[in-house]
Amino acid sequence: MPKIITEDMIEQAAIKAFVEKHDYTSINCMTEDAEDLNDNTGRTDKRQVVLPNVLFESLCKINPDLPESTVRIIADELCHTPKSGDLMLTNFNNYQKIRNGITVEYEENGRKTSNKLKVVDFTTPENNSFIVASQMWIKGESYFRRPDLIVFINGLPMVFIELKNSNIPVKNAYDINLKNYLKDIPYLFNYNQICVLSNGMETRLGSFGADMNFSLNGLKLKAKKKILTEKQSKKVASVLHILSKAYANLKDF
Repeated sequence: MPKIITEDMIEQAAIKAFVEKHDYTSINCMTEDAEDLNDNTGRTDKRQVVLPNVLFESLCKINPDLPESTVRIIADELCHTPKSGDLMLTNFNNYQKIRNGITVEYEENGRKTSNKLKVVDFTTPENNSFIVASQMWIKGESYFRRPDLIVFINGLPMVFIELKNSNIPVKNAYDINLKNYLKDIPYLFNYNQICVLSNGMETRLGSFGADMNFSLNGLKLKAKKKILTEKQSKKVASVLHILSKAYANLKDF
């Protein structure tokens, strides 16, 4: 009887690829109690979607010429979780900050100085922090939600990854999971640049606002069997390497 590729198998293989092939740091955020703040994220509120300590340390590292107090102000602003608003507009404005930096003003030698604070270092990608986090509880207005994987760059959640068993249509991840997350924890997507939906046999990549059939680009594995063996599943999970390779070179961002 053919074996099913479980979402946990894909998740573990993806984490291994991120860590071993692309030098990401991995954090396991799983807690039995969804309210438990001891989840390795450094958050003080389960509504937060940013890793606050990682963000501040990363911004200080890639902006060594800016006063720490100025960096702290911007880090706190980026950590803020708005309760409502136009998600698409918020995402677009945040993309501009990620891509172009943020203009800041501060006192230097008694004079007001203006400069650009980089949110991501595109010139020297290795200066940035790359983290793949698994099973991070996020508190919504009515429900807690727990995405399978989130990729953080400098503490900002830029990639959402939802996985399914190989015998479950990847469309379920779109119709049920992604739509529910957009409804219950829309702020997770404030900084999102790409969503990944996969069941190991088929992977969809695209924007959170994309239509499943027309805008999300699909990647399908060619295989003689519909269900692969456990050994083969490790190779199947390598389709997610496409994502990690893309983010390994931020100059293409």
